[in-house]
Amino acid sequence: MATNPEDIPSPALVSAWETLGTLRTELVPMWAAYWLAQGQDGEGIVALASLNSSDIREVHDLLPDALADAGVEPISKAGAAARLAFDHIARMHLDGKAGWRWVLTAVTGVFEQNDYGREFHDDPLGALYGLEDEVAGGWGRRLAEIEVEVHDACERQVRLTKSEVFDLWATDLRRP
Repeated sequence: MATNPEDIPSPALVSAWETLGTLRTELVPMWAAYWLAQGQDGEGIVALASLNSSDIREVHDLLPDALADAGVEPISKAGAAARLAFDHIARMHLDGKAGWRWVLTAVTGVFEQNDYGREFHDDPLGALYGLEDEVAGGWGRRLAEIEVEVHDACERQVRLTKSEVFDLWATDLRRP
């Protein structure tokens, strides 16, 4: 499986996905191997990279040590994890790697995996929750209008994560 190194998620994003329950554990060993190739090091990352993609329980067990090796502590707050995940989703869309319908599906997945977390609605992408039902039901606005709304929300999401407020709020994502 050929993978573009720039498409490998950061350890912080992987931590966010783990917190949100959306982590694709079968891919984590490959990502850890890329982290090693990119200069990350540590026994936890090496152990994670050596796993078979079917070792799901071991991935979960080794992930905290690998994240610590990468200088990232597990994210304990779902809101902080969602902010990182939403930023990634928005960037995928704005970089032309994901369509607007995929954005809606990904946002819905974050909500569904987290008991429809109220804290997620404040983010620009969180505000899109429910639009997937509108699209699937064929009621409401025209698809072109929804497409523009998704794109605009992605732009606002990326601006939000660049803000000083996010930098202060996300300090619990990294080790001192």
